[in-house]
Amino acid sequence: MNGKTKLALIGFALSCLVSFMFVLIYKHNNEKIKYLGNIYDYEILDVANSYEHIFIIDEYNIIENILNIHGCYIKLGNSINYVNNNYVLINNKNEIYGIKTLSIKRPSATEFFNDGFNYDNSGLHGYCKIYRFANEKELKIGVIIKEKNGNEYLIISNVIINGVR
Repeated sequence: MNGKTKLALIGFALSCLVSFMFVLIYKHNNEKIKYLGNIYDYEILDVANSYEHIFIIDEYNIIENILNIHGCYIKLGNSINYVNNNYVLINNKNEIYGIKTLSIKRPSATEFFNDGFNYDNSGLHGYCKIYRFANEKELKIGVIIKEKNGNEYLIISNVIINGVR
């Protein structure tokens, strides 16, 4: 094996190692759960009595100790081109724990409302390791909305996770 081949193999191995490290860091960062305070620290938005805000949890599941949450948030009359929302889990002490949330394309929302606004980025997916909540009897699922103008709202869904174990 000549020097150029060895150098190419070493370069390839290093690039694979660096890529693998970035994947691990990204995965770890997205699985972090962060304590965000108490529900009384936030303005609670009652979407049940609001025609403007729509927050839906489509489904959640716990598989191999990983909680996955799928849903969407739409503020009617506002195109969604920037998403800065976090799913939250709320325990019986009203403590809030934030989960990183990824934006998922949901063109069906734009098609459904057909009001001239783009809601394609309204889909949300969050996941975390659930073992941290093993002692909780139930958890409520919510979302914290952070608008560009700095306003923050807490929306609490009617979906409850029972018996986390």
